[in-house]
Amino acid sequence: MDINDLIALWNHAFCKVIDIRRTTIKAGESIRSYYVPSSLFLMSIRGHAAVNLGREFYQLQRFTVIHAGKGAVLDIVAGSEDLDYYSVYYKASIHPPAPPELAVLLERTQPFERSYSITPDNPIALHRILSDMFKDWEKKQPLMRLRARTLLYQFMHGLLHQMQAQGPSSAKRDLAAQVAAIIHSHYAESITLESLSESLNYSVPHLSSYFKIRTGMSPIDYLIKVRIDRAAALLLETDATLKEIAVGVGYQDPGYLGRLFKKYRGISPMRYREVHAAKKKPEDCPCTTMESSIAPSESFNYTDSIDNDYQYHSDGKGDLFMFNISSLHSRRRCC
Repeated sequence: MDINDLIALWNHAFCKVIDIRRTTIKAGESIRSYYVPSSLFLMSIRGHAAVNLGREFYQLQRFTVIHAGKGAVLDIVAGSEDLDYYSVYYKASIHPPAPPELAVLLERTQPFERSYSITPDNPIALHRILSDMFKDWEKKQPLMRLRARTLLYQFMHGLLHQMQAQGPSSAKRDLAAQVAAIIHSHYAESITLESLSESLNYSVPHLSSYFKIRTGMSPIDYLIKVRIDRAAALLLETDATLKEIAVGVGYQDPGYLGRLFKKYRGISPMRYREVHAAKKKPEDCPCTTMESSIAPSESFNYTDSIDNDYQYHSDGKGDLFMFNISSLHSRRRCC
């Protein structure tokens, strides 16, 4: 995205701060398949992690800033040290009157929904703003929350200034990103570790271990997740039979898909359709409810859906106690 377009749109943006959090993820723990409920700025202040936003992979290092749009699917895998970060949830819009060309630019670029990353050259100034925002927000006083909103504009000004000076850091198209892209493009076809390694000219052990280090899951587990997510969407968006859906996501045996779906979603495919069809509009993401400390413990009042099929438990202090995929199944709410 052109930085000048981003500056032009933010000059006309009306913003509302939804929530501000400081969160800790313990070393080696993770957040899995978190559906971001609003536009989000995330800034790390200690530690490092691998971040997956849809098909984009980022390295979250000290003072890295990542932006995610509403509905993005976020995975964070902490490294060998605890990860501390601030997260600022906000909602932005362009209010009239605005030049017609600005409306066209907004429609074309969707700046508040884009994913991007930057490691600023002058992070301390941005950190100070976020620290002040968090302290003001915690006071829960109307005047302090007004100040938090003004500080969001200061944060964005500082960020845009540094992006203009150095350019945003793009996610490198590394091996893990290439594997993820192949899986998303060809999930309905026969994909094996051998076929992936052959197409990318890497050995199976190297490809598998590197992908797991970057994402926290094996390539085959990632493939299953993509297929199950797509099957869930088809169950809610269409009247397709389970056999038709199975073939459409890469399984010839609908019974096998049914067993996998129940294992990963905690409910049979047909029961999932029955329970959720009346609740969700077709464009909504077909996932069950979760609570997450990356988001507020209270329900967000600006959205009608809290879209995530996974859960974790929190100690109430912002630390996460995450579970791997197998342990999630035994803890999943039954609809």
